[in-house]
Amino acid sequence: MGNRNRLQTVVGRELRAFRLERALNSTLSSAREYKKQLQHIVEGSTDAIETSRMKIAGLSAQTMRPVVPMRQKVKAMRSHFSWGVTGGRST
Repeated sequence: MGNRNRLQTVVGRELRAFRLERALNSTLSSAREYKKQLQHIVEGSTDAIETSRMKIAGLSAQTMRPVVPMRQKVKAMRSHFSWGVTGGRST
């Protein structure tokens, strides 16, 4: 009878250890999978942030340097702001 109780105790302990090991391995596997997913998200976010920075930099460069139309030719000898010059724009 004593051996039966001892066997039952040992088997119960081994079964519990096996279940704990299986749960731990499952948890570790999930953690690895979540880590991979997080790395993919971070890489994607980094790419998106870099693309956004480039777009913003392009927009700010355009706003800093607006396109200026070419000057038109005027038939005056000097600027229309000069006194006594005929031709060109009249006031």
